[in-house]
Amino acid sequence: EPILKNWPARASADEAVIRAMWQEAGPGRHNIGCALGGGFLVADFDDKPGKRGFETQVELDLLDPTLRVRTPNGAHAYYSGDDCRNAVDLAGPGSGLDVRGIGGFVLAPGSIVDGKLYTLENDAPIIEAPPQLRALLSAPRARLEPDAAPVVELDAPASIAAAAAYLETAAPAIQG
Repeated sequence: EPILKNWPARASADEAVIRAMWQEAGPGRHNIGCALGGGFLVADFDDKPGKRGFETQVELDLLDPTLRVRTPNGAHAYYSGDDCRNAVDLAGPGSGLDVRGIGGFVLAPGSIVDGKLYTLENDAPIIEAPPQLRALLSAPRARLEPDAAPVVELDAPASIAAAAAYLETAAPAIQG
């Protein structure tokens, strides 16, 4: 959980800004977050009970020569490319392939979680996301069917009227 409020808007690569944020966070052991989007994404391969991230890397031929970080439960592979959404189990249930893009972040080398260190595995230039990963990112995701019927009638005339009345008197939305 990021310690700084509004971190996506405040993320920076400027050393002076980062030092100021570090001071603002106060004393204590803090990890280092890497905000994503802006043409960068991370494929997060998890190897833990019910997740088979390493197998998925091999099956999809995603052992690329790009910047890679060893995590306590697997690996992060950094890529450049079009902005993408965040996704969990992108290659199917249990695949262990999560993707972090716009509005997402990953912990960077030097971070420690439950006494386990994030370390640099491959200090290489970041390469473009390979076609097989881009194909998964652009494929439509299957919708899960709800387990139960809604407890209220959806789009009831009274609900629509109440929403319209609210919108007529509400303050305008402001971006950000």
